[in-house]
Amino acid sequence: MLDYDSFSFTLNSKLWLHGQAQSQIDELYAMSEEQIRQKKEELAKVVNYINWREGTNVLEGIVDAMLHRRKGNHIVHTY
Repeated sequence: MLDYDSFSFTLNSKLWLHGQAQSQIDELYAMSEEQIRQKKEELAKVVNYINWREGTNVLEGIVDAMLHRRKGNHIVHTY
């Protein structure tokens, strides 16, 4: 079994769907760089066991984007 809490975030879907998830979003942005680093390290340990639906580095990309945004960097996405 995977310890999802060690590498992921749980959002309350009811709050999210009703536009009331700001407190949860704020908690994500309030994470320290150390907490984010730990999540990334834990994710690296289990990444091969997760079905990313043909994609790779999804969570890592999200976490990196959060770090850049926190530091005030503008992120340009290319698809």
